[in-house]
Formats: sequence, C-alpha cells, structure tokens
Amino acid sequence: MITKIHIEKYFDEVDDPRSRKSPHDFYEILTIAICCAICGLYEWEDMVIFTEIHFSWLIDTIGLKLENGIPSEATFRRVLTAIDGKNFELCFIKWAEVFRQIVKGDILCFDGKTARGSRKKSTNERAVHLLNVWSHKNGVVIGQKAIDKKTNEITAIPEMLEMLFLEGCTVTIDAMGCQKDIVACIRKKKGHFLISLKGNQETLHRDVAKHLNALLDNDRTNINHSYYESKTEIDHGRIETRRCLAISVNLKEKEYGDAHLWKDLNTVAIIESTRINKSTGEVSTERRCFISSLEANAEKILETARAHWSIENSLHWVLDVSCNEDNSKINTKNGPLVMSALRKIGVNFVKADKESKRSFRKRQKKALMSLDYLEKLLALGLLNH
Repeated sequence: MITKIHIEKYFDEVDDPRSRKSPHDFYEILTIAICCAICGLYEWEDMVIFTEIHFSWLIDTIGLKLENGIPSEATFRRVLTAIDGKNFELCFIKWAEVFRQIVKGDILCFDGKTARGSRKKSTNERAVHLLNVWSHKNGVVIGQKAIDKKTNEITAIPEMLEMLFLEGCTVTIDAMGCQKDIVACIRKKKGHFLISLKGNQETLHRDVAKHLNALLDNDRTNINHSYYESKTEIDHGRIETRRCLAISVNLKEKEYGDAHLWKDLNTVAIIESTRINKSTGEVSTERRCFISSLEANAEKILETARAHWSIENSLHWVLDVSCNEDNSKINTKNGPLVMSALRKIGVNFVKADKESKRSFRKRQKKALMSLDYLEKLLALGLLNH
C-alpha cells in the first residue's frame, strides 16, 4: 500500500497554465491524468469518469483534496492542452532517469515517431513528430523531444544527448543521425555510438559498402577481421539468419573517405539478414552498414544493432496498438505533445512491474480493475526511487 503521492516533487517546474485562480488544483489534475494513463485512459471524459468512480480512493489513499469536487471534461482539456510542452518534456526526462536502474552498458535507442492523429486536416497543419529515447536494458522511455517546423532530428538529437547520462552507454541511431557533430557529442559525454550508415554520407558509405560487400561476396570474412553468424531463428512465419563482419579502422591510413574526421570512429561493420518465407519459400537478403566507436567485435555489434529495434517493438508498437496513439483526435495547442508524454509515463509505470508475465495491455486492464495493482505500479514509479 502507498501513503500519499505528491506529484509536484517530480513536475515542480511545470507551471499551472491558467492565468487566474481556479477551483481545481493543477497538480491534482495532473495526478489524475497520470493515473488514467497507467490504466490506458486518454480521453477527457474518461478522466472525469475515473475521478467519479475512484473519488474516495483519490482522497484517502492518493492524498488529493478535490475540495471543489470533480474537474469537468472542459477543465481537463483546457489545462492539459495549455501546459508548456518544453517544460513538461524536461521534467519527464529528469523523472524518467530514476527508472534507469541499469546504467553501465545500457543501450540508448534514438528514433522518431509521428503521432498521426494529431494532424489538423482543417488547416493542413502537419502531425506532431517526436524524437524518443528508449533504454533497452531497463525497458523504459527516458526521453521525448518535439520536432518543430523549423528543426529536424539532426538538430534535436544533440539537444537530447546533452540532457542524458551517457557514460558507459552505447547510443544507437538510424542514418538520419549519422552526423559528425552528433558523434562528437556522444564521445564528449563518454558514451559509445553505433550508427547506421547510408547515402546521406555519400563518400564514407560508398567506400565502406564497397569494401565490406566485397569481403562478404568473396567469403573473405575471417582474414584479420571479426566475423559472427547468428543461430537460425524461426518466428512470425519466417526463417531468419544474420551475419556480421566488423573491421577495425586505421584512421591514419584514410582508407574510408573522411572517416578520420569522425571522432573516435574505431569500427566499420556490415550486417546481412537473410529471410525465408515459410509459406512461399521466397528468400530476401538485406545488407546494412554501420560506423561505431566500439571495438571490432562482430557478435557485440550485431547484438547492439538488434537492440536498436526494441524501440520499435517495445515502445512505438505499444504506443500505436495498446495506447491507440495514432487514433487520438487531440490536436489543439500543446495537447498532442503533453498527451504523448503522458502515454510514455504510463508505459514506464506499467513496465516497471518486472514480475508480471502478462502483456502490456493486460496489465493496463488490471490496473483499471484493481486499485491494489494500480497502487503497486504507482509505488514502483514514484516512491521507490
């Protein structure tokens, strides 16, 4: 059981956006919204109903006063869409760091996601695009940053990197983040990097791909290089094998274009994935190149590259399927940004229960049906750190 929750401890830099005194306390509204996010409730009316049903619990157990009764649907909408989005993101990042029980050796996956339902069709205003950061070893979201109209992920990534603890961690990013400044920022903060290399770095990609493809094609994978081939996996109706070739880079020899200009670029690697469709027998092969500050250990490179996809499978898929993010019709003011952060806060609370074998959605439903379980999740996320 828990004894009172003071959400302002974690979001003290988020100010009440209302200009005049209101009958409903700002932090109480935010606390209710977080409880609802844990339970998979993201609509304003759902928040009202939750408060109605659990009114006594919110007062007696959670410690809210609710002196003026239950906030209306309009109140939840007005407050949560007007919160300063940047401050809310900063507080979310600082609070989310407490979930990172494993820090050394963690893999931090950076990837963008668009909240498709936030697009305003009437004004043709684009949907909100967010840069997310996923802690692979902890299984939690540790960062979110909105990409506004004047910037893109290339400028947002360094800003996010500056906010996070990177020492001893490996940052993984897709080809969009393959930039010298981003690599330098990671190394400055004593982190490692494994970044996908594609055509946006034309010369480097051409030289690396040409050399490593030739080695794979001519079966010269064991000549002074690190080579690893994974066990065959059968999943989702397909048979898949992967192999990785990693080569140490001698920057003085300038064998790969401008590789010497990239801070601590120690390794170039290529990963080949071969998939066989069990029902049709169709075979497909894909090769991807990478640059890294890690040593040329093909098994570790392959493991780290695969870990990057956990942000798609464990976060973005959950946001779309279990949290119904793409179908949300909240698209006014800062509503999409704040609600996306609230969904991720809910994700972290639910995933904090490492003992449960139930699916994410089943745990959400259990929290909605059982106040004891909801209290357990709140305790894991707020009181035990």
